Amino acid sequence: MENAAEALKLAGELLIGLLLISLFIFVFNRISSIEETKSQQELIQQTTDFNKKFNAFEKSSMYGTDLISVLGLAYANNKSANLEKQMFHRGDIDGFYDPEIGSSINIKFKLKDDIYKTVTTEKYKVKDGINTLENRTVEQKGEIFKANTWYSLSADNMNVVKTIKEIVIDGNTTQVKTKKSGITTTVTTTDSKGFSEFKKNVFKCTGVDYNDVGRIYCMTFVPVDSVE
Repeated sequence: MENAAEALKLAGELLIGLLLISLFIFVFNRISSIEETKSQQELIQQTTDFNKKFNAFEKSSMYGTDLISVLGLAYANNKSANLEKQMFHRGDIDGFYDPEIGSSINIKFKLKDDIYKTVTTEKYKVKDGINTLENRTVEQKGEIFKANTWYSLSADNMNVVKTIKEIVIDGNTTQVKTKKSGITTTVTTTDSKGFSEFKKNVFKCTGVDYNDVGRIYCMTFVPVDSVE
């Protein structure tokens, strides 16, 4: 009888142990499932917030100032993402597109006309008390962007990324100098970044690409009267 009681007691303890282990596994899996769901919800929210910023530029007609804005937004985003990847990098971190970084985004575009560095000279003379334009010349100093050529934030061409940076980050660096001599006024405008011509172009968004988690990784813009 004592052996049977001991066996029954041992079986009961074993059953309780198994129940406790099953309960522990159930609770662990439940917590893991909740954490996984929470992480998924956070990822979805982050992706939604990220896309929302760029979807605002998914337009059929927009000026170059809008394209400059979305390029600047992408450049700043990529610079932050690249900084995280290259935490111990001591050099300058550029905002180029890195396809290996999930939060990186590329902006592709082309222009209808060539864009040059320009020096515009305007000469005014006072006639009948009114400052009247007599002569205007525009001198092209060097090509910045070629027409019908694809440009982007891809690291394949860091010189292009640098040029884009100079426009979208440095902004309008146009310099205006005025010189007066008697009744003649000479105004010299130097646009070394092509900012003035760039912002006057009209573009349309022709493509938005998403990665496997639904985040935008590329947007494409072309002149409104061109076909991709």
